[in-house]
Amino acid sequence: MGSEADPGFLASLGGSATPLSVLRLLSVAMAGVIPLITGVMVVVIGVEFAFTPIAIALPAVGLGAVAAAFLLRPAPLDTDLTPGAAGHQAVLRANSTTLVRLALCEAAVMLGLVGAFLGEMSLTPLLAGAVISLLGMAMVALPTRSTIEEYRERLESRGATSYLWNGLTDPDRPRAGDEVPGQ
Repeated sequence: MGSEADPGFLASLGGSATPLSVLRLLSVAMAGVIPLITGVMVVVIGVEFAFTPIAIALPAVGLGAVAAAFLLRPAPLDTDLTPGAAGHQAVLRANSTTLVRLALCEAAVMLGLVGAFLGEMSLTPLLAGAVISLLGMAMVALPTRSTIEEYRERLESRGATSYLWNGLTDPDRPRAGDEVPGQ
């Protein structure tokens, strides 16, 4: 089973509860928090813009966090794993990589939030951080078909078969704490 098992990003959000649909729902929720934070801050701060050094520096650090997310890759699988163990490890590594990428991308808006308070109550760093976060998530962190394929190629780079799509699209896949076949 390969990427043809992917029902599509939006379709997987409303379908059966697979590891892929749960991961995608979580990523949409994390991305959805960014406009919410920005909207609340408009009410708290008002619409004030200032280009202070802190208003530029903190979102720039956030841009560095997004760059780190871009560089983050799952570790390749060992070739001696059974199919069940390989699939389980592949899903765990894909989930971990996605969650860390999401957190790194969200760091930009969090730093922008801090900059909004430190930068003379200005929305400039928050808006810059929000744009950087959302663009970073869209480009690097959301578990789209191409991102999952990138993970699969990296997991299989030492010659192992990852069974990643099988694990991500199977609603009966073992959960954390379950005994994994072949281990």
